Formats: sequence, C-alpha cells, structure tokens
Amino acid sequence: VLRELRFRASTISEKKMKMHMLLIKILTLHAASPLFVTFGIIGMVAMIFGYHHPELKTIIFMAPSFPTVINQAVSLWFLKPYQAFVQDLKKIDLPNNAQIRAFA
Repeated sequence: VLRELRFRASTISEKKMKMHMLLIKILTLHAASPLFVTFGIIGMVAMIFGYHHPELKTIIFMAPSFPTVINQAVSLWFLKPYQAFVQDLKKIDLPNNAQIRAFA
C-alpha cells in the first residue's frame, strides 16, 4: 500500500497524501492492537499448566480490554477533530471548589 501511495504521490495533492499516510498509520495501529489479547491467552495456558499467580490473573482479566482502550486512544490522538476537542478540554479551567456531577 505504501509503495503504491508513493508511486502515485506525483498525481495527488500533498493534503491528500498526508491524509492517506495518517489513515495507514491509524489502520496499522488498529490492526496491531489485538496482539494484546495474546498476553491473556498465554497467561491462561500458563494457568492450565499449573502456574498460579495473582498478577497473572490480573493480566488475563485485563488483556481483552487493552485493544478497546488503544483503539479509542489512537482515534483521539491522530484524528484532527478529536485532537482539537481534547485540547479544548485541557484549556477549560475549573475553580478549585468546582464539582463535576453526573446527570441524574
């Protein structure tokens, strides 16, 4: 894909080229995120063979949640509208005594 994109670089605009490169980067990170599930599988195999440890149980429990968290973080970090939204949230200055309440 990258080779084809570089080959056609002279026919597309620089803005589209950046967009395509960003999309390839995001898709690569999204595709790699399920690898974290293998840590849970390896831990489960270790437990089947008799190795028991509290931290191993935690890894088995948490490993399936990592791809979900990573995919959302990648979207927030690399996509411009989401990145601008997060930066705007950082600029909001709450007074020290302010409380954030959930909707009832």
